Amino acid sequence: MAKTKRGQGKRRQRAQQHKPKKRPPRIRLVASPAPDPHGPTPVVFDATIPDHFALAAAMELLRQRYEKAPPYFPNLVRDELRRATAELPALQDALSAEWLLDHEVTVGDIPLIEQMREDAFGEDDPTRGLGECVAIHMAEQLDYRIGVDDRVARAMARKRGLRSFHALQVVQALYRYCSITKGEAWDLYERLRSGTGRRGTRLTSLEIMGRTKLEKFISNRDDSYA
Repeated sequence: MAKTKRGQGKRRQRAQQHKPKKRPPRIRLVASPAPDPHGPTPVVFDATIPDHFALAAAMELLRQRYEKAPPYFPNLVRDELRRATAELPALQDALSAEWLLDHEVTVGDIPLIEQMREDAFGEDDPTRGLGECVAIHMAEQLDYRIGVDDRVARAMARKRGLRSFHALQVVQALYRYCSITKGEAWDLYERLRSGTGRRGTRLTSLEIMGRTKLEKFISNRDDSYA
């Protein structure tokens, strides 16, 4: 009997030794936003980026990224947008955004701005490129970042050594610094492309890309000023 008990004890001991160990519970890691090198740096917008975010019903996302910068919206740019609200009422969302701060262009600034506008956009239409040149002049004078989506204006800003960015880089910054998901970034991109959030127009300056290419772009580690 004693031998039988000892044998049973040894078998239980061997079974316990070979019993698989319980794995510790898996810890789910939540990605934190990347360090933000530009968040507190003031930015001036021309009409294009607020225009298209308003048409996409996405002003809240623009606010999340730039409210604390702070962001400025010059009075002449605001007037340009106000004239367009008769055709596109959704633009009122940009005009009523209190976090977009006013900046008054002085009479003394006008000759410099007008000369810049004529050099870049020609003399035929005195309103073409005015808002873009107002924003470029302000960014240059105050050493601010500039958000502008017009390609001619972006080339001007780069030539003058300004820290400029465009709408697609805003989407990238929202993913990188504001924790929107890749799916949310794709949804925003589609709305910016088509203006489906509200009545609007296509954002023709935004590059056409598929979802895989967009996700690769927003995951890119290259820095921008957005």
